[in-house]
Amino acid sequence: MSLFAFASMKAEASMKPSQLGSKVELRDGNTQTPAISFRTTTRVGYPITLMFEAEGEVKADGLKEAIVADGKEQIYTLLSPEVKIYGNIRSFSCVEDKVVSLDVSNCPSLEVLYCSDNRIEKLDLKNNKKLTNLGCGYNSLNVLNLSNNVDLKELKCQGNYIANLDVTKNKELRVLDCSSNYYLYMLDLKNNPELTSLNIKDNKFNAIDLKANTKLLEFNCESNLLKEIDLKANVALKSFSCARNEDLKKIDVKANKDLEILDCFNTRISSLDLSENKNLRYLSCSATSIETIDLKQNTELTDLSCSIKNLKNLDLSKNTLLKRLNCKNGQLESLLLSQNPKLEHLECTNNRLASLDVSMLKELTYLDFSGNNLSEIDLTQNAKLDTLKCSENQLTKLSLAENPDVRLLICYSNKIKGNEMTSLIESLPIAKVGEWNRIEVIDTKDEKEENYCSMSDVAKATTSGWKVFDYERFANGGKGIPFRGNDAPAIGEGMIKITTAKEVGQKINLTIQGIGTIAIEGVKEEAQYDKWEHEYTLEKQEITIKGIVTRLVCDDNAIKMIDLSEAPDIEELSCSKNRISKLDLSNNRNLVSLKFTNNAATDLILAYNEALEYIDCSDNNLVSLNLTQAAKLKVLKAKNNLLAGLNVSFCPDLEVLDCSSYDSHTMSPLDLSHNPNLRWLDCSETGLTELNVSKNSLLEYLACHTNKLDELDLSNKPVLDSLICYFNNLSQLDVSTCGKLYFMDCSGNKLTNLDVLQNICLGELRCSNKGLNSLNLSGNPGLIVLSCKNSPLKTLDLSKTPWIRSLDCTNTGIDKLDVKHLKDLSELVCKRNSISELDLSGNLKLDTLDCYSNKLSALDLSANKAVKYIRCYENQIEGSQMSKLIASLPNRASADNARIMLIDTESQEEKNVCYIEDVTAAKKKAWRVLDYKNFANNGEGVDYEGSEKAVCVHPSVQVRLFPNPAKDFLWIEASAEENVYLYSLSGQLLFSAVTDSDGRVQLNLTSLSAGLYVIKVGKTAVQVVVE
Repeated sequence: MSLFAFASMKAEASMKPSQLGSKVELRDGNTQTPAISFRTTTRVGYPITLMFEAEGEVKADGLKEAIVADGKEQIYTLLSPEVKIYGNIRSFSCVEDKVVSLDVSNCPSLEVLYCSDNRIEKLDLKNNKKLTNLGCGYNSLNVLNLSNNVDLKELKCQGNYIANLDVTKNKELRVLDCSSNYYLYMLDLKNNPELTSLNIKDNKFNAIDLKANTKLLEFNCESNLLKEIDLKANVALKSFSCARNEDLKKIDVKANKDLEILDCFNTRISSLDLSENKNLRYLSCSATSIETIDLKQNTELTDLSCSIKNLKNLDLSKNTLLKRLNCKNGQLESLLLSQNPKLEHLECTNNRLASLDVSMLKELTYLDFSGNNLSEIDLTQNAKLDTLKCSENQLTKLSLAENPDVRLLICYSNKIKGNEMTSLIESLPIAKVGEWNRIEVIDTKDEKEENYCSMSDVAKATTSGWKVFDYERFANGGKGIPFRGNDAPAIGEGMIKITTAKEVGQKINLTIQGIGTIAIEGVKEEAQYDKWEHEYTLEKQEITIKGIVTRLVCDDNAIKMIDLSEAPDIEELSCSKNRISKLDLSNNRNLVSLKFTNNAATDLILAYNEALEYIDCSDNNLVSLNLTQAAKLKVLKAKNNLLAGLNVSFCPDLEVLDCSSYDSHTMSPLDLSHNPNLRWLDCSETGLTELNVSKNSLLEYLACHTNKLDELDLSNKPVLDSLICYFNNLSQLDVSTCGKLYFMDCSGNKLTNLDVLQNICLGELRCSNKGLNSLNLSGNPGLIVLSCKNSPLKTLDLSKTPWIRSLDCTNTGIDKLDVKHLKDLSELVCKRNSISELDLSGNLKLDTLDCYSNKLSALDLSANKAVKYIRCYENQIEGSQMSKLIASLPNRASADNARIMLIDTESQEEKNVCYIEDVTAAKKKAWRVLDYKNFANNGEGVDYEGSEKAVCVHPSVQVRLFPNPAKDFLWIEASAEENVYLYSLSGQLLFSAVTDSDGRVQLNLTSLSAGLYVIKVGKTAVQVVVE
């Protein structure tokens, strides 16, 4: 960052917790210590959800509404980034409130605290001895001390970075969730006999001792490094998950007779004895080494996942309550389900089944038997079926006549053809109005594919509301491509012609998607038509794409011409960064999205594009744009063109409009009265003399800067967030109804008054106006950035805006500036004023200071350890005060590139004096000292070495002493071989010396006391100060 290029600071910075136990004055005038305080990055003026329960009254600073302490979540309006709560609080919740710091150390009555899903890094609970419930999950905690919280019953600290968790003092603990801490590898639970629920998922445990936890009901140790688990003492256990412990070879659950849920997915378990677990309802043992599994005793089982590669037999005859079954990727040759009438979900994919009887499964809604050897399937009894996947079998026929709810059918790679395919298509249920069902009927890339679906069959399916797809070996990430029929022409009727300026042999990049086969002439490689970009080698400069293309991306290919007149099916086109002067889309009525930027085009023909929803034609030379047929248009980006006018009255759904320009050409007034859904508008630098947005009540962003507007009516703009109207002719600006306004730049107008008292959400204000002589910010407590430069304010009261981070009050005529309470201030620009004192002791985050051209006689930066960039020339700092300034500079590293511009040696206004020894002291701290020198190096200045301390007396004899004042040594320059004497003021001779042949001599003053002395050289006497 350049020292003098001060950028706006809009990004939210990290915040520090408030001073613990600080006294504050409440609105009623009383003072007391807040029980709870927190900082949030939620915008001031925006809602925040909190819950309180307390004994007696609860009050708050930083919230608009009165506190309701009924134990229920309430929505409050934020008045300050820091909120302080007062009262005898028992329960408090601030979940998902963007809290960055939380102090509960002054709330000894607290029993319940929920602060999860925030950004809290530290949590001090040592004074909360009554705490029973703590939820602090998904924060940034790496330490959690619970030694004083002996009554704690519930602890949820999951999703943090805690490496060590001590709960040995928490003997009443019943619920513990410390999952997903990633670094946690051990836990001592010997002192937690009351524990009923334990979750250590997603950590680094290689062992866990649960012998003392005999009341444990739930235990989740998924995704750790466990090799063995002893559950013999946990006889009450009902739920146990040890999934994804990849080195776990054995578990014994015979002692856990009450077990209802067991998950041992992706372990190395080779056997599983469930004979004692008669209450088991859920079992997942997929991806294990089990070869046989006996479920005869598990008659309560409702959900079974046993996708095991070595499983050859599965007896479910006793599991009559089963609702979900996943037994895919095994070696099953038979699967009997007659005793499982409640089954709703069945996946038996990739086994060796030759038959499957589902006639008894009247509740079945999902069936997947893909990758087997079935030649037929009877679905007449499965009236509730909505999903059927039966690809890669030997089916010769299939009927869905009795399955009216089916919405998805995947049946490619079978043997259904001719009349049987037609019968299948005719049996498809009709889709619901406004919806499309989906059938993947073929895989043209599968050599074993024997299905045949004709164009006629496809047409019938389409009529019934089904979209027909070719799986094509996982094309488009498994979504396939639209299918036209086996008897459709190899290449569909469609053609796109492209001419490029690139030479033969060079590469072009294209993304092509479409229906059926697509070919490209004029390139070396075969066409690839999926959602990815592919590189092609030019054989000719003229390229022809043949086939039904629905999407084409050909950006940055030096294209001179593209002919789409024979591509009526194209829906999405992107041809930006080319050299296309004219684009005719009159034959592309299905076009939905167009990106046509940076072409220098003069003509874009959009005559019959009724389907268009998105247009970006920015950075061209268009003088007009016909949108009369674009009734569905939602986004129009046409910036940096030469538009003389723009008619969007035919676009009632328009939400985004950008017609701004960098050339400040004149555009006729915009008629936005027919665009009630407009949310985002940029019409900057278009020479507008008027702008009517009265019908656009949904506007969130309005940029109309650098125009000729005399007035701007912003009434009825309740959701306006950003207003950028600088450099106009506005003499009045009423934003009182813009309750959500966060960013406003109204600089460079003719404003003499600006009322922002109603804009509580205001976070950034730029209001530099030469006639603005007052600014009341008492209604903007959340202000973060303020620029009021070049406004004749004379005074600036920032007492109600304590969270400012960036302040620019250049040339405002102020002689006083109080910023010591701005604890987050990192950039201060107060140059060209009359400030004589500047107290920066409270600005610990200050990074940049620009205070040149004031009346400062001193500057203390000892509290500003973060400061790196300083401009303070053209002030009145000299002598000991300059030395103190240098001494107060923080030590920096050379990589910090710390710079201080202390002086302008070519300015007649300069009264700073910086000596060589001051510069030397600054350099020792890795500071570069600069001389502005009348804008040398474009304002970057030049290195400054400091001035010498010297005295010249007597017109005929020149004597130079430096430094003066002196401390340890004094240099004297006079004539060669001249006698030099040092006297005290009483006339006592203290030293004598003789100058050398160059007329120089050095005196050692270390033995002298501080004070005034006299140097005599020949007949010349000079006073010198010893410090």
